[in-house]
Amino acid sequence: MNNSNTPNRRPSEPRRQPNAPQRQVRPSSTAQARDGKVTKNPSATPRKPSSGAVRPGERSSIYAQNGARPRGSTASQRKSPSASRSNASPKAKRPFVTRKADDDRGGSTLITSLLKAVIYIMTILVVSGVLSYFAITIGNDVFAFVKDNEEVQLSISDDTDVKALGNLLAERGIIRYPNVFNFYINLRYNKTPYFEAGDYTVSPSMSYDKLIATFAKSEKKEKVTVIVSIPEGYTVNQIIDLLVNKHGLSSRDELTDAIQNGDFDYWFIDELEKFEKAHPHKASLRKYRLEGYLYPDTYYYYSDASAETIINKMLKNFDTKMKHTFKNCLADGNTYDEKILNLCAEKGRYFDEIVTLASMVQMEAKFDIEYGDIASVFHNRLNNPSKTNGKLESDATIQYFLDKRNPDLGKEELNTDDPYNTYLYQGLPPSAISNPTFLAINYALYPAKTSYYYFVAKPDGFSLFAKTYAEHEKNIKEIDEMMKDS
Repeated sequence: MNNSNTPNRRPSEPRRQPNAPQRQVRPSSTAQARDGKVTKNPSATPRKPSSGAVRPGERSSIYAQNGARPRGSTASQRKSPSASRSNASPKAKRPFVTRKADDDRGGSTLITSLLKAVIYIMTILVVSGVLSYFAITIGNDVFAFVKDNEEVQLSISDDTDVKALGNLLAERGIIRYPNVFNFYINLRYNKTPYFEAGDYTVSPSMSYDKLIATFAKSEKKEKVTVIVSIPEGYTVNQIIDLLVNKHGLSSRDELTDAIQNGDFDYWFIDELEKFEKAHPHKASLRKYRLEGYLYPDTYYYYSDASAETIINKMLKNFDTKMKHTFKNCLADGNTYDEKILNLCAEKGRYFDEIVTLASMVQMEAKFDIEYGDIASVFHNRLNNPSKTNGKLESDATIQYFLDKRNPDLGKEELNTDDPYNTYLYQGLPPSAISNPTFLAINYALYPAKTSYYYFVAKPDGFSLFAKTYAEHEKNIKEIDEMMKDS
């Protein structure tokens, strides 16, 4: 019995049972039965019919007969299999092409992930290797597992702290990492160790703890600070008396040994040794090796300071004053000591000779304002020896070798045979005759430009200068008149 609302089924089309299993179709295609043939529509997606709904085959037959679409549907929202089939391009790409592109992208992603994993692992290995290397080397430096046993001699002063000691040990090759040494000591000890001044024998095979035990005192003793003021122009002999007799520091023998034989590392000491090698005879006549280099100033010492510590502090101050005085001068050179040595070369002198000349200026001039003129007198005599027979004729050089200073020198003193007597011997004395200030050294390098060859001091301390001996005699008579009037 045919119903007008029921589509006619073709004889060749088998009836489907409601519960009959459906043939599985690829997700990207839809199979439709039409005219006994199965047609795949690549653009359609099959839907599972809901209960009570018209089967897909029947719906397509109805649409074919009536040419109508379901209400509420649009071509873009819901397409029938026949419409999809009619709109599909015969040259459209098949779905498996898209699936292959997805596979290619998946392969690229896998390779990228593998590369990232390899880079990550290599980074970890490199960082671990670097950290391991530093851990091993620093650990070896701290605990001295595998280090050289060669012994090294070094000295430390009273004011040596942990940082200074670490730098010293690094310079001498005992340790490699002074900053690690400083950090370790601060971390290891509750109280900062106090180091005993003196000479020590150490080696790289000693651990940090053993080094500290070598230098440190078990308990810090209460120390007394001694203030020492050294006047300008003091000689080495006067400085030793001041330190020992007035302040009770060290001893004369120890201080003398440090001055004559101490191993001090300064550029001007190197220049002194060069001068001594070039002039061995003068070096043998030298009274004190470091005369001229113990800078006059105020110093603070511990009451138990060693002789080397006392002398080294003065030498260090001398170097500091030279640096501050000449670091910005216009002379050639990259450093202050190079500039000083170039200035000396322009004068045709060793630095030690300039210090000697400065010591004479220091002792002859009572006022700073006359330093330049007095320095010019000595330079003029040295550069033109025929004017005064090559003699500097400085009273201050005679005062230096007298046992007791005599303000009124007579013929006996002037004729005393001594290498420091510039009335008898030409040129500069064997060494400085006092310890001059930086100002005197500055004028010894930069004398005033004059034609003076003579000077004589007035009762008030100022000097009268002369170009000729006749003028000099006139000045002497003028001063004698002043003395009579006073």
